Amino acid sequence: MTHTDSLHPDFDRYIDGLLEGDALAAFEQVFEADAELRQAVKDARSFDALVAQTFAPPSASDAVIDQILSNAINQDNQTTNSTVSVLDRPSSWVWIKTIAAMLLLSISAFLIWNATQQANSNNRYGPRSYQSMSDLYASAQSGTLDYWRCDSDREFITTFWQHLDQGLKLKSPLPSTIEAKGIGYSNTLTEHSMVFYAIVNREPVVLVIDRLQKDSSFEDHLAIDSTLQVHRLEMGGLVVYEVSPFDKPMLFGVIEAVDMPTEWIPGRRQSGLEEDGQ
Repeated sequence: MTHTDSLHPDFDRYIDGLLEGDALAAFEQVFEADAELRQAVKDARSFDALVAQTFAPPSASDAVIDQILSNAINQDNQTTNSTVSVLDRPSSWVWIKTIAAMLLLSISAFLIWNATQQANSNNRYGPRSYQSMSDLYASAQSGTLDYWRCDSDREFITTFWQHLDQGLKLKSPLPSTIEAKGIGYSNTLTEHSMVFYAIVNREPVVLVIDRLQKDSSFEDHLAIDSTLQVHRLEMGGLVVYEVSPFDKPMLFGVIEAVDMPTEWIPGRRQSGLEEDGQ
């Protein structure tokens, strides 16, 4: 199951325009209440538009191409004072058109590959290469860590619940020494790890969070020569690693495991209304 499937089982059918009637209405009801689902739809449509634009063929007609090639050949003939016989010209045109077509195909293939790479890099749900805890912290230091800021407690809690089956919440208000930056996905403990990023006393602090049963020795995910400190905490069904230069954990006290409110579970609200109406 992909992450978009976990957001809604009809996600792909909605993007493809295949939902109708009651199924479409049910999806739209969840869509209005779920910020992460709305963002996923926006990302998917942006990617489809980018691919469609890349695949668009050149608008030049055969006559225009023939004219360009003819001018090129005439210019070459004038420069070299060479002659091309009438019998040889058809063969020359075949080769020139073949080379031109190969060049166009090569350029198109590169443009498609480049667009796909760019779309994947901007897609928070796309596949990710492995990053050690040291790599994640280095990204935070350099300002290249991939994360986004949640608009509400609901989005924060729901994102963790949908991805790791456990809601997490930031305590409020945060101490003045802590600036919450955002959350993101990573491939660290497993390919489903999540990240919480904050600035504490002007230093980056990164939490790596995953399911407890997927836990392994953190030394496997930390560079041997690293001077970073790593602290471990079990919280609900999750394991949380804090990576920072501090000799004691700085964020464990501001994050807590919470139950997912029933009315926030996608599709549950509609079912409850139907049961009440029976």
